[in-house]
Amino acid sequence: MIHHKLNKEKVLAKEKLSLTDFPDFNDDEDVVRKAVLGNPHEFQFASQRLKDKKEFVLELLEPRRDNVFIIEYLSSSLKDDDEVAEKFMSISPGSYAYLGPTQKKKIAFAQACIDYSPLEAFAHMPEDLKKNKELAKLGFIKNPSCYMHFDEDLKRDQPFFLDILRSTSNQFDCVKMYPVLRKVLGEDKVRQEFQAKGMAMNTDGTFLIGNS
Repeated sequence: MIHHKLNKEKVLAKEKLSLTDFPDFNDDEDVVRKAVLGNPHEFQFASQRLKDKKEFVLELLEPRRDNVFIIEYLSSSLKDDDEVAEKFMSISPGSYAYLGPTQKKKIAFAQACIDYSPLEAFAHMPEDLKKNKELAKLGFIKNPSCYMHFDEDLKRDQPFFLDILRSTSNQFDCVKMYPVLRKVLGEDKVRQEFQAKGMAMNTDGTFLIGNS
């Protein structure tokens, strides 16, 4: 025990600490805490016990918000824990990608991630939520590339996309949507709708935008 204590003091005295260099201490909270403070990704080398200890995980978030990156290495049970999910999402909506299946189904979390990074949100969203038209509309307006992750039926839903186009007042947003809208609605229909907004396509394929 005395020998271990002396070794621990030497480990903690190091300016830069990597758990890969001291695997015997991967279950020691003091050592793991210091390693994570230096680099959040060190948590991947922590013991399974610590990856599953809620109090310790939440404590690691206090000194540095960057420690939110440890979510990738938490146990499956903690990734699906209400309190843990709420805490990580409050710090970084990007945490959504690593939440457990129950937490990913929460509309509020999905919306928060869409605001943060629409493409990332839809890439990790459960299939049921990809059918949600409110989420799809929010994501599509922010980043039309979300279309690639939509539910297959929704991808062909012409009234849905026509509603988005007609309700979008920002003409630059309309231009961003054009490639997908043309695919779903057809070029003639999109041109017609654009003209109604005071927009027209030049011969070189660029858009002439009028007053909104």
